[in-house]
Amino acid sequence: MKKLIELSAADAQGFLLKAESYVNFDLPMYFKFQDLLDKVGFELNGKLLSDYQISTPRNYDDVNYKLLTNKDGKYAWRPFQIINPAIYVSLVNKITEEANWAAIINRFTFFRSNDLIECHSIPVVSESEDKSDNDTQIYNWWQ
Repeated sequence: MKKLIELSAADAQGFLLKAESYVNFDLPMYFKFQDLLDKVGFELNGKLLSDYQISTPRNYDDVNYKLLTNKDGKYAWRPFQIINPAIYVSLVNKITEEANWAAIINRFTFFRSNDLIECHSIPVVSESEDKSDNDTQIYNWWQ
């Protein structure tokens, strides 16, 4: 099991552009986002999202998809948002540029130098075909 911050920029980009990284909560099986992410990634390859924009997304409240899920079948409703896939892919491309990824890694290295700080929420990559990344993350928390 590897942590996300132990990956190269290219590997981190591949991890973040997987459908289970894009939406990491349970949805019905028929929701498949991988084709959408791949097509958006293909279109944005080497381009900026602003090349396609007519106006900035910050001017709109409904850029992301909002949904409510129920935790226990009673009154425990939780709001979730699925980020717009074009914005998500654009952000992943930006943070996994070599210089930006190096800055992120350096910052987490600085955080780890303080013994009072422990971060257990950094996503982990499953190295087993039998376990999903989410399964590995839960196992990591449990340990």
